[in-house]
Amino acid sequence: VLSFLMQTVSNNVDTTAPVVSQTSLKDSKTLVLTFAENLATTTAAAQAFSVTTAGTTNPVTAVKVNGKTLELTLTNAVAAGDAMTWSYAAPTADVAVTNAAVQDVVGNDMVAVNSQTLDTNRPTLSSVVTSTSRSVITMTFNEALLSTGLPAATQFEVYGNSSGAHPVSTLSVSGNVLTLNLSTPLSATEIASLVYKGTTEAIGTSNTALQDLAGNDFLQTGTVSIADKVNPLLSAKAMGAQAANGTFNQVVLTFDDALAATTPVATDFSVKLGTTAQTITGVQVNGKDVILSFA
Repeated sequence: VLSFLMQTVSNNVDTTAPVVSQTSLKDSKTLVLTFAENLATTTAAAQAFSVTTAGTTNPVTAVKVNGKTLELTLTNAVAAGDAMTWSYAAPTADVAVTNAAVQDVVGNDMVAVNSQTLDTNRPTLSSVVTSTSRSVITMTFNEALLSTGLPAATQFEVYGNSSGAHPVSTLSVSGNVLTLNLSTPLSATEIASLVYKGTTEAIGTSNTALQDLAGNDFLQTGTVSIADKVNPLLSAKAMGAQAANGTFNQVVLTFDDALAATTPVATDFSVKLGTTAQTITGVQVNGKDVILSFA
């Protein structure tokens, strides 16, 4: 006779309803709902969904399950910038996986969803800066970008006003940041600019473009200046104007890059003649020079 000791048994049953984590357009007539878990292949009828585009009903004609995504085929194509909403009318909850409902693989039904807005706003560029090596360009946007289906490196053109074109060799996306690696670095003192030559705007995430997670393409308008993250370096220092009595009353500090016109305050500097501290009476910025006048 076999004897068994009491054993503790854990019964971890999934009772959590699936929830939409992201919505996007695959193309102009396919709305994609993405979930955090796989869905059962038996799903809701097309009539359970309501979609509007530009304020007009856009009937769903077909529903397709593909792992964690649900694809809704629309009657009418969506135009760029059209406002969109979607809703889902859930049937009475049923733990079986055979009922006509959006459900996970163990039969948890999705609850009703009312008038959810789809992002149809194009991403906008917040800043463009160089790295300290001037071989990397960082483009920061107002929202996360899709990391797949990126445009070709040749669609980005980087120019230095003295060194000319600097081809982009590779690019990558992380969150809301696009990184461009240049084949040759920009010069330390030149002014740089960037042009993105996007393809014709298309609706959805299936096209090759710089776009947000919902499939809205970024549209570049003209040339963008690239901000310089390299600190100016002091390249020379010299005495400036000479007073009538033969003494000098100016010091000129020359940097390797043009300086902003914003004038620093006199107390940021100190000047000594020999061991005697001088009172700085004026600070002037002129191109690459900072001119300090003292009594």
